[in-house]
Amino acid sequence: EKTDSSNPYGLLIRYADGEGMDSASMLEVMTTSGSKVQYPLKDKVRVNGVVMDSNVALDYVKASRSATIDKKIADAKAAIDADSNVEDKDAEKAKYDNYIVQPIRYATSSQNGKTVIATIECMDSDNYDNGYIKPGKIKNNVNTTAAYFANGGKLQHVKTGYIFKNKDDNSNQFKGINSTVVFVIPNDITDISKYKKYSISSFNDEAEYEVEPYDLDGDKASLLLYYQSTVQAATASISASTPIYFINSVGDVNDAGGNAVKNITYIKAGETEVKTIKTDYEEEIPLLSTLKSGDIVKFAGNPIATMLPIYVEDENGDRVLTEDTGSYVAGYENNWITRNYSASKKDYYQVVKGTVYSSGGDEDFISVIPGFHDDQNFNASDYKAFKVDSNTKVYKYNTKAEAFEVSDLGAIRNYEDVGEADPANATQALTFVVEEKVVAVYIIGE
Repeated sequence: EKTDSSNPYGLLIRYADGEGMDSASMLEVMTTSGSKVQYPLKDKVRVNGVVMDSNVALDYVKASRSATIDKKIADAKAAIDADSNVEDKDAEKAKYDNYIVQPIRYATSSQNGKTVIATIECMDSDNYDNGYIKPGKIKNNVNTTAAYFANGGKLQHVKTGYIFKNKDDNSNQFKGINSTVVFVIPNDITDISKYKKYSISSFNDEAEYEVEPYDLDGDKASLLLYYQSTVQAATASISASTPIYFINSVGDVNDAGGNAVKNITYIKAGETEVKTIKTDYEEEIPLLSTLKSGDIVKFAGNPIATMLPIYVEDENGDRVLTEDTGSYVAGYENNWITRNYSASKKDYYQVVKGTVYSSGGDEDFISVIPGFHDDQNFNASDYKAFKVDSNTKVYKYNTKAEAFEVSDLGAIRNYEDVGEADPANATQALTFVVEEKVVAVYIIGE
């Protein structure tokens, strides 16, 4: 048994037969730099301390494939069997057969003028405690008791201390450190381009991830596998209760692993702190390609897996209130949207674009006239009152700083005060109402 090694980690993705792989004993490995390399096995390979023929070595490594990958392959093949659109099911299923997808340590040497893999350190399929790489036992939302491998379950990440914990009982399972190697495995394990290298700082705070620790030193993981799933993008949904977000900035950055991601700063409606979130689900979220500072949206998932517009620019460059997160209220053009939470909680979520009739002072309400004074059907007497409290926040957009700023109700000029003599001077705003209370007021154009 051996636990210490100077050999570098790698993620053994597949062997032989794949596209561009021309040797029966060729292995494809992702390195700790994030690059993918292909090497043949040396004729005689040392595997977990034992020298063996290359074909025996390959069988040994294949047999030690993790239960997580076995399950993912079985699920993928079952999905192929169930898909009536797949004509040659056997051929499609066979594409998974040469995937191993497990962490190794390895060393190379030269044979006949070629670089070959001469040493492999991996898990032991018979007894995980005896492997040269050891998976850690974890308890997640699937593993009710500590068990090897994630089995599809997730842990919640705490950014401070890089802690991964069981959300159900708040118990810490393990932590990462700055040197922890993180390999990202895509939902479709046959999509080679989606395998990535992360750093431990790539994970978002309070997000839930399907992760597995390896080679634990106490509670510190030397290596971490993160099973990234587009199932999250497909199942994450936006409801009446999904928070509202004011977008301050959107940028293209590389994460610590060198992968291109969207970096978004925002303020959550009802709060004052500017926060940051990243997402690499750009292909699944069309709005990301046009998202910009000043937009107001809803999103779900962490990393963001789905997003819908509330108040964004149209094709003419004018910001409009969309009905993507609700339905327009009849009779008010496109100035009022609403959405039920349930049959018993109607109009749970509302957004009114209009002119503030009255607010502030001793009032516990803000009254809003849907629409602006120059709208054809503007009716100053048709105002709607919504309850405000100490938690209601008011925001403006600073065009010079290109960022939302927190203001207060005192910045609002009421229509009842300026009157019909100067209606254009009355404050125009978006009023966001959740469960009959105003969460936020956004003062338009100031």
